[in-house]
Amino acid sequence: MPEKQSKIYYLKLFLGALEETFHFRRQFRYWLPVYAWMWLIFWLSSMNQVNIGLSGATDVLVKKFGHGLEFFILACLIWRAFRSYGFSNRDSYALAGVGSAVYAIFDEIHQFFVPMRHCSFWDFLIDLVGIIAFGIFVQLFIKKERVIKPKHEIID
Repeated sequence: MPEKQSKIYYLKLFLGALEETFHFRRQFRYWLPVYAWMWLIFWLSSMNQVNIGLSGATDVLVKKFGHGLEFFILACLIWRAFRSYGFSNRDSYALAGVGSAVYAIFDEIHQFFVPMRHCSFWDFLIDLVGIIAFGIFVQLFIKKERVIKPKHEIID
């Protein structure tokens, strides 16, 4: 029987080391919402036309507000994920801002290939306004520099 116990012991040891190395829980808890939100943005951008039941200027304003809100939320989720690694508010926002802006560029390029959609520099600017609005939100409402310590230290 000692051999069976040793196999189970080594299996648990391997799985524990694998979990420590890749931080699976952290991936699911902090990065899965980021990937899900990116997928939602991609899916909405893949629609030929989004009809929200409004007309005229109201329709345009609601859609443009939605563009900014999408990237406000994306920046928030990315910021949250980087904060989980112990980055400061400022560094997390810088990484979230760059990541969200890059995704906004790819989103506009993607829309170029969708029938009845077009790539718009103005939409990209509206996305940036949403990202910058999140930065202002962080500065105004999240001033306390509370560092979230990682559960496990990363050893290089």
